[in-house]
Amino acid sequence: MKGKIKNIRSHLNEATKKFLTEKFPEKTVCKKCHIIFSNGKWVWDANLYDKLKKNNEIKNEIICPVCEQISNNEPLGYLYIKKELVKNKLDEIKNLINNLEKNEIKKSNFHKRFMGLKFEDNNYIITNTKRNFFKKMAVK
Repeated sequence: MKGKIKNIRSHLNEATKKFLTEKFPEKTVCKKCHIIFSNGKWVWDANLYDKLKKNNEIKNEIICPVCEQISNNEPLGYLYIKKELVKNKLDEIKNLINNLEKNEIKKSNFHKRFMGLKFEDNNYIITNTKRNFFKKMAVK
């Protein structure tokens, strides 16, 4: 069992723990990101959100724990990229990150979100809400 996590909840941040342990009423929606608690799980579904909003079926509006984490500027993941490695590719990197978040992460991991990009000490620093946000990405 060496290297395996015995209790997964002990390795999660507070926002993710809150999502996993708190019971929310059906049709609970985050005011900021519009994630919906439906059929016992959190989903990203713009069509469902529009339908609930149009028919006044939203039962509970909250600020979800991940949006709270972003508002409080509490990143858990950092990616440092040396300025000389990216040169004029910064816009391409931003687009890559946004596409990764939109197309892959929102489908399965609602608690993984891109937070920001800043320049500090000759590095670009990309912050996000999860430690392993960029685990599968490789810089080419």
